[in-house]
Amino acid sequence: MNDAWEVLVEDILTTSGKYPRRAVEYPPTADMLANAQKLARALTSISLTIHKDLKLTSGYRPPAENKKAGGAPGSWHLKCAAADVSDPTLFLAKWVRGEEKFLGHLGLWMEDPDYTPGWVHFQIFPPASMSRFFKPHSGPPPGKKK
Repeated sequence: MNDAWEVLVEDILTTSGKYPRRAVEYPPTADMLANAQKLARALTSISLTIHKDLKLTSGYRPPAENKKAGGAPGSWHLKCAAADVSDPTLFLAKWVRGEEKFLGHLGLWMEDPDYTPGWVHFQIFPPASMSRFFKPHSGPPPGKKK
């Protein structure tokens, strides 16, 4: 039986099975697979700590899919280094906000939840700001005026 993080690697590569052939049609490089493994281990640690399964809504995105999804041209999703996790109740976002040291220990950064209503964006590389919780752009969050 696969370890939980190994299953999560597959989820990252196929966006939880929504795109089962994605890794075949757009084969990840060795570096991308290493990124997916690091990300999966970190997300598995969160899942085990909060005693809840995490549902990935977006993982690896080839360039055309990233553009279609409205992702940034340099998105870490392109390198298997980011994942979006469903969070309709905001439980995960609130919990992680209080666990900055744990997030640092795992080597994760998170987009400010005001910018990701209903999901949490995690990535394994720091943003330009180096902030553990960062704003994805300089504009206001969705639905808020400047």
